[in-house]
Amino acid sequence: MAGSSRSLQFDEFPPATHENWLSAAASLLRTGTPESLSTATLEGLDLQPLYSAEHSAGLQHPEFFPALLPRADTGSRPWLIVQSSALANPMDVNRELLEGIRQGSNAIQLVPDRDSMSGTGATRREDAAGSQSGNVLRSADDFALALDSLPLEKTTLLMQCGAHSLPLPALLVAALRQQAADLPDLRGAIGADPLAWLASRGNLPATVDALYDEQAAWLRWTQECAPGIDAIFLDCCVWHEAGGHAVQEIACSLANATATLRAMLARDIGIEEIAPRMALSMSVGGDILLELSKLRALRLLWAQMIEAFGGSPACQLPTIHARTGRRNKSALDPWNNMLRSTLEALTGAMGGCDSVLIEPFDVTPGPSSDLARRHALNQQHILQHEAGLARTLDPAGGSWTLEVLTDWLAREAWSMFQDIEGRGGLLACLLNGSIQRDFARVAQQRFTRNARRRDVQVGSNQFVDDRNFEAIDLPESRSDSGPASTNRRPSESDSGNLQEIPRAECSFDTMVKSAEQGAGLKELLQTMSHESAESPRISPLNVIRLSAPWEALRANASAHQRRGSRAVRVCIALCGEAAPLHARASFVSDFFGAGGFECTVGPARGTAEEAAATALSAGADLIVLCARDGDCSSAVPVFCNVVKKRQPDALIYLAGRPPAEVEAAWREAGIVDFVYVGADCLSINRSLQQRPGLAS
Repeated sequence: MAGSSRSLQFDEFPPATHENWLSAAASLLRTGTPESLSTATLEGLDLQPLYSAEHSAGLQHPEFFPALLPRADTGSRPWLIVQSSALANPMDVNRELLEGIRQGSNAIQLVPDRDSMSGTGATRREDAAGSQSGNVLRSADDFALALDSLPLEKTTLLMQCGAHSLPLPALLVAALRQQAADLPDLRGAIGADPLAWLASRGNLPATVDALYDEQAAWLRWTQECAPGIDAIFLDCCVWHEAGGHAVQEIACSLANATATLRAMLARDIGIEEIAPRMALSMSVGGDILLELSKLRALRLLWAQMIEAFGGSPACQLPTIHARTGRRNKSALDPWNNMLRSTLEALTGAMGGCDSVLIEPFDVTPGPSSDLARRHALNQQHILQHEAGLARTLDPAGGSWTLEVLTDWLAREAWSMFQDIEGRGGLLACLLNGSIQRDFARVAQQRFTRNARRRDVQVGSNQFVDDRNFEAIDLPESRSDSGPASTNRRPSESDSGNLQEIPRAECSFDTMVKSAEQGAGLKELLQTMSHESAESPRISPLNVIRLSAPWEALRANASAHQRRGSRAVRVCIALCGEAAPLHARASFVSDFFGAGGFECTVGPARGTAEEAAATALSAGADLIVLCARDGDCSSAVPVFCNVVKKRQPDALIYLAGRPPAEVEAAWREAGIVDFVYVGADCLSINRSLQQRPGLAS
């Protein structure tokens, strides 16, 4: 109050506790219990709606942040904006990369196709024009075309090489020498990851020891000739794209890194030489809290792992290249992908990643457009320059929620990592199938939650844009170029043309000279000698994309519409006053819209007889009775009786979950199935489409 000398005394108000808040929030829910406010995650955590200082009071790890972030010792600097191209023809790749640099990217990623990484392909670039399966890089000339006129002296270069560490880098180095590039000034990450390749492909082109020999040879060469290159580039994306949760991703990434470190140490390379030259490629998903905590927990455990190997604090900082995840992207209403990838890039930036690659929003169904690629770059420019994330050191620091989640994930992931090590390491667990079983179980949980719409995927399983059904086709299947791109079992011919490499003959300089003289990828591989030991073969991890079943449903419905000149029609019959039934009718319309059906809501009728007559006059393929729960007992028998008398083969569904004691009777009366929150939307729509005449 103006002129008053009395100051506000906050002790006049009773302090609000966390329990007070929980009670107040729970009182607004139907259950009225605080337990209903928590969310169970696939990691096994009961995520609370609110965390306070008391939850993080006993945590020890915050003292390590922001010291474990890459910008901590250099001041504020932006992360690298990565531009990649999945086109096959190197000239097309060059065009897209040059355009990306012109638009502001300062890092580029070559994406060798599967055959380039395995050495089995003979596809000519002339035959691959427009293909989106990855870069066809079979010779030094191909690399020269892809990198022509690119300012590599100020642009970071990234490339994952699959299982082999030497052939593709040899072709690359030969091309760079032809262009008189200054190799000591080259910066980036170029390397292979044998165990990630094995996990995703199911086989290896040589023994694990032989491939680690290659990795050591490449590491030694870069130390002398290209010290700015991280020669070990671990592909941690494979664990994310196989459906794994955050704990599994961290644990398997650590187990893979541990196996690599031990292999390099066994080849007389010191920890201080290895650790600073290791980089990780991480997929970032859409759950910002868990994904951000995942990145922070990974940094904590990485430092702990390097310390356990005797590494100094100077080499405990991981280099993380983030990529927007693929398992949550959809070909349906793809503009939603741009929102998803913006959130994921935000997470990567706040998590302190060294570089971020945003894949174009339309990349899922096929080749991306220039517009989508430009959007992907502009998303990062907005985050850096308008949101100002490049000017902050640790924007996520101090959040009680994130600190608690980071601590929990770190503890759980370290325990799982120790369990993998106790069972013989990552390779042993892949060979006995335990890793695959664990991932398959979590992936199935993801699919179940998605099918029942517990996890909402806008545009796919909920909030469907029904204006585009007639234009939907199944996306063309394509082989992604990263290791996490196939769910097939290995065939006997997969490694038939590859040669295994003994330690004594891993001469990188010899391979570069051969490449400079015109040797191609297959010729380089053929110079490598066989070993008698058999390379491992396993059942590979399955790559998942949650939207794929919904895309198939809608494509099937669209094809049916084109064949029969109209879509399958669903009539929602309202029995009772319209206002109380509006929300239920909207739910039903969205439920069947996800399956590609055309839904119309009929006028409200006061009695079941009138509602049935109105529904029959609509000429629909499917009728859904929509009434209030208290009215269903009387409405269902009458409604079904009227409909069945006039149309015995009519399909009748009910909006709402039936009481257990009457479900059998209502089904006997004629109800085919029930539509309610938590019902298996995918299964119901799929079984409906399989009926004769209904998009089958």
